[in-house]
Amino acid sequence: MALLGRLAPALALVAFAGCGQTLKFTECTKATVATDCPGMDANGHAFYCTSDGLCVSGVPEDELCPAGDIVNPSGTIVFASLVNRSNPDDQDQELASVLAINEINNQQSAVNMPGIQLVLCDTGDGTTKGQSARAATLAITKYHATALLGPSSSGGVKEVLPVLTQYGVLAMSASATSASITDLPDNNLVWRTCPSDALQGKILAALVKAGTPAPTKIDTLYVNDDYGLGLSQQFSMQFQMSGVMVSNALQFDPSTVAARISALDADGPSDALLVVDDQVGAFINMLEGQSGLAKTRFFMSDSAESDDLLKGPKDVLDRIQGTTLGLSKGNPFNQFQLAYRAAYPSNQTGAKSPYAAAAYDAAYLVALAAAAAPGHVTGPDLAAGLVKCSNQMANPIDIGSAGYIEAVNKIQAGNIALNGATGPIAFTLKGDPVNASFDVWTVDTSGASPVFMTMPAPM
Repeated sequence: MALLGRLAPALALVAFAGCGQTLKFTECTKATVATDCPGMDANGHAFYCTSDGLCVSGVPEDELCPAGDIVNPSGTIVFASLVNRSNPDDQDQELASVLAINEINNQQSAVNMPGIQLVLCDTGDGTTKGQSARAATLAITKYHATALLGPSSSGGVKEVLPVLTQYGVLAMSASATSASITDLPDNNLVWRTCPSDALQGKILAALVKAGTPAPTKIDTLYVNDDYGLGLSQQFSMQFQMSGVMVSNALQFDPSTVAARISALDADGPSDALLVVDDQVGAFINMLEGQSGLAKTRFFMSDSAESDDLLKGPKDVLDRIQGTTLGLSKGNPFNQFQLAYRAAYPSNQTGAKSPYAAAAYDAAYLVALAAAAAPGHVTGPDLAAGLVKCSNQMANPIDIGSAGYIEAVNKIQAGNIALNGATGPIAFTLKGDPVNASFDVWTVDTSGASPVFMTMPAPM
């Protein structure tokens, strides 16, 4: 009893402290997450540090769609941008969307429309499965987004499809080009301002067929994702239609690049389609010295047109041709370039990006679809509004700040025609753009440093 009597005040003090104070256990800080949260999770991904200082597997919610990055938080119509915010090309798309939304918000009061809030979400690079769907769900359930500007990847579009159909939300992608997107069971909720790879595959096949001497054996080697598989299939289909079979179709991921290049070397094709993404620099260097590929002509897509490719061996660069989405020559694109350069003087790459131009068009188109029937902004409502933007018989209005008020007034009265930063706007019944232009690129190695050269693609 004497011992209990001595302990009682101390126990009471501990109990009082526990009720009046919060004990905080901090595992990590964002600055030292690499050392505080070492190793990888079960899926081989690095850990993240939450705002509460805890190590977690998967991007924490406060980093998926950061509240501090919202454009115009007071807007009552909510859209969400879904891109890989660590990828420079996707960053250009996000900036183009922000530019468009800011231009639109400056004129909403003039057309009696509420302001638009733009939530900026991060889909990651595709290696963290489910991140696109998590970001879309968060944007819809927490911020009440009624349209997504994105996702930027084909795999991301397929991943968010169940979210779109569950909540009835529309998505408009500027760079998801896989041909398989066209026939998704999407309830007319998936749209895009970039052309399908069915078109790019056709143009790549035409380049190969036009080679001198004529191709004798054709292989494809493609990155193992929706984009790579889809483009390889579309390319191969074009040859099958003309009675020529692709000899080998090889897929690769980072761990199998060397083995697949060895297999390509052993087959010794006269021509090969290479669908390469971020790994293009290391990939090109590995082609040098392969005896079976010493005379092979290589064909690539816009995903390979990067500074890393230009660091490759001259002998290989001289045998490469590629295709890329062409830049529009019209006034809306010129005005987009001027506005982008003025808004982002330290980041000029987006002003020359066809996918940034497509993102700019996408934001304007969804805003016009929302204006078509004020107060009705569900996914099906927005899809009905986009249908009204495909009247190719009317006099076209330029997308951009100068034409926005006229476009709103006319779409509320009927169907309209539009010229965008990507060119004339029109959609198929399945939400794909009707019009598209492509360029062919090669590498000029005659100067001190290799440079890209472009010309219009044969259509």
